[in-house]
Amino acid sequence: MEHTSFTGAAGRRSASEVAEAQRDYIQDGNASTALGVLQWDASFLPRYLPQVLSLLSDITLDQKFDAETVAREAKIVL
Repeated sequence: MEHTSFTGAAGRRSASEVAEAQRDYIQDGNASTALGVLQWDASFLPRYLPQVLSLLSDITLDQKFDAETVAREAKIVL
């Protein structure tokens, strides 16, 4: 899930819209995992808070996990 966060579709956004929103609103971001934990960190300008919260909500609660994105990211993870 971490590796597909900003590369696949989520919510009503296509994969390209997710990537565009990340570029437009997040200055620096990363994700990390630990046992039972998935954590996103994002630096952004305060005026973009609504857009960033919407984006993080989509990728956290409604990732689409399409086959192409999962296959591409699996090569990175494995």
